Amino acid sequence: MIIVGIDYGASLATWFAQKYPHLVSGIWASGGRVHSTLNQPQPIKIVEDVLRTFGDEACWNRTENGFKQLEDMIA
Repeated sequence: MIIVGIDYGASLATWFAQKYPHLVSGIWASGGRVHSTLNQPQPIKIVEDVLRTFGDEACWNRTENGFKQLEDMIA
């Protein structure tokens, strides 16, 4: 099952996926209020896992290049 949610619905979709991971194969949550927790993987690793699972290698390579460019601009 894939769950889609926007704003408050995104928060519910995220909660449902965390509570019942065996029922959910993916979520699309736009604007959900999600707080970081201890021992949470780095955000880039999360994006990488999603893009490698549901996208393709070229998509991840473009995204990774974008992250690197942002880090260079910030530095």
